[in-house]
Order: sequence, then C-alpha cells, then structure tokens
Amino acid sequence: MKEIPINSLPIKIVVKPRSRWAMGRYIKSLIRQLGEVKPSQKWEVVKQREAILSKLAYTCDNRIVPTLIELMYKNYHNNEVFTAREAFLCYLPCDEKVKQDVLKVAKTCGLAPGLQTVLEEFRCDEEDFKEIIKISLASNDLDIMGEGIKASQDHPDDVYMSALISIATDPNMLSRNKPFHSIERVWAIYAIAYNRTDEGVLALKTLLNDTDEYIRKTTAEAIQAVYKRHPVYPKYTDDEYTAKLVIEAMDFNNPKQIPMIAEILRSRTEESVKAIEALLQNPDLDISIAETDAGVKIIRDFLRNPDKNFRDMVSNIIRVVYKRHPGRPLRDNDFGEEFRKNPEERKRRF
Repeated sequence: MKEIPINSLPIKIVVKPRSRWAMGRYIKSLIRQLGEVKPSQKWEVVKQREAILSKLAYTCDNRIVPTLIELMYKNYHNNEVFTAREAFLCYLPCDEKVKQDVLKVAKTCGLAPGLQTVLEEFRCDEEDFKEIIKISLASNDLDIMGEGIKASQDHPDDVYMSALISIATDPNMLSRNKPFHSIERVWAIYAIAYNRTDEGVLALKTLLNDTDEYIRKTTAEAIQAVYKRHPVYPKYTDDEYTAKLVIEAMDFNNPKQIPMIAEILRSRTEESVKAIEALLQNPDLDISIAETDAGVKIIRDFLRNPDKNFRDMVSNIIRVVYKRHPGRPLRDNDFGEEFRKNPEERKRRF
C-alpha cells in the first residue's frame, strides 16, 4: 500500500516538429498498418495491434476518432477497447467537435463497450444518455444491449423499466456463453433492483419464484445488494460494539483492519455520518461528537495520521462506504427481513 520513491538520472528527449499535413500522413500509415494486422487471439498479434493503436492515441489528433469508434464497436479484443477509451480520456482534446462526433454515432448505434465512460467524461447530459440507452436496450447486438443495461443502472430512469423487465424475465434471452445463463438477464435484474419502482418490485417478486434456480438466487442477491448499498444507519450507537471494532481497527497487523474500519463507518448514526463526512473535507475540524462517539474519534485520528498513504486509504474507504448512489433504494417493506442485514446480524458476523 506504500509508495516507494525512486530517483533516476534525467534523460533528454528531442521532440521534432511535425506539420498537420505530415501528421495526417502518419495517421493514415498507422491506420493502414492496423488494417494489415488482422485481429487474432494470438498473443503476439494482440500486442502488435495494441502497439499501433497506442501510437494512434499518442498523436492527440482528433482525426483518429472514426478509427477509435470503429474499434470500440467491433470489440475485437478487450485491451483494444481499453486503449481506444484511454485515447479519448487521456490524449484527445475534450472539445465540442469530438463530443458531437461520438454522440452522433452513439445516438445511431447505441453504446459500444467503453463508450459510456467517454460520454461521462464529455459531461453529456441525462437527456442524451436517455436517448442512447433506449436505443441500446432495443439493440439485437448483445454487446450493445449489455452496455445499455449497465448504463441504465448508472443513469437510471423509469422509462427503461419495461425493457429491463422484458429482458430479465425472458427465459429465451440469447446468451453469448451458451449453454450458460444469459449475463444480460443478470445485469437487467440488478438494474431493476437499483432503481425502485412498483413495477420493478413486482417483477423481482416474480423472479424470486422463477423456475430457474440460478435466476432465483441472482434475484435474491441483487435485492440483498441494494439493501446493503443503501444502508440504514442506526438511531443509536452501540458503544460496546464500537469499542470492539475500534480495538480491531487500531491493530495495523490485523488483515481485517480495512473491513473493520468500514464497519465502524456503517454502524454510525446519521449525525455521526455527517460529522465524518465533514472530517473527510477537513480533518482538523473540532467535532464535538468525537468526544462521545468512539467511532467518530478513531476515524478522526486516522484522518490525522502522519502516514499520508494510510490517510488516503481511510479517505477512500469513507468515500466508498458513504457514496451516494443513483436510483431509488428499495423500501423496507418491499421485501422480507431475510434480505436485509440488520445491525444485530452484522454484529454477529463481526
């Protein structure tokens, strides 16, 4: 977890100028090379194509956009999609022309693998996402449909619910991994659970009684995940339980230190959560509740730890545990107690 600084001798790099015309010729030559190296699962071919694609990215020239988009939709290899996405995120100018070029294709074809992150980087508005996700969910291409399902969880809207229910409840849904279960059905079940509607709750209850044991199990796990993702904090702090957690969390040799810190955060009252979120912004704040809540006190002390790497780790745990998620959480009375881990169950587990 610790950063190790390494000192090295300086190196000299000569950056030679290249005119726009010369850059255009260079880009065309790289695209030609990429076309000559036919896609293959052979490792040497994969690495060769990745190297060419990386050179394209390093040009930082928006004339490579059509090639990047084409690769993302063809989805030859996961690493190619990753490199194309990184070209958008790290090398290409985040300007209006590039944004409109990407939007135009997405609104026609739906979401290619990796394209959601690119659109988010361009700060596309929710109306754009709504249009693109609807197109994706209606696609016959399983890759595009799957990307649409996942995007509907990150950008929820009730308008998707009918399509998601249709996918989740379709026993004949195609699978790219026959004879295994369709991953699209699984994603749709989770997307339904993460944005509560009355229609979605009824569909989940139906799926809990599905004839397929795997679908029943997946649905139960999705419901449990939603209740866990939107925790209901206790009205009162259990001081005895907190004291045990603090002892464990203070042991830097304890392999369970991280989950113990997370459990301290989850078992705070709403007032204590607000105090910890304030400390995350400014650890030097004088928080009075730290004098009465040992959990807040230990988190405050951790955020003031002289070891920056440890402080950063604790900060990241706080952000993960207290992250505000899109979509509506399920209501307590939507499903039985067996789907929720109440504080007493958590105590027994820890």
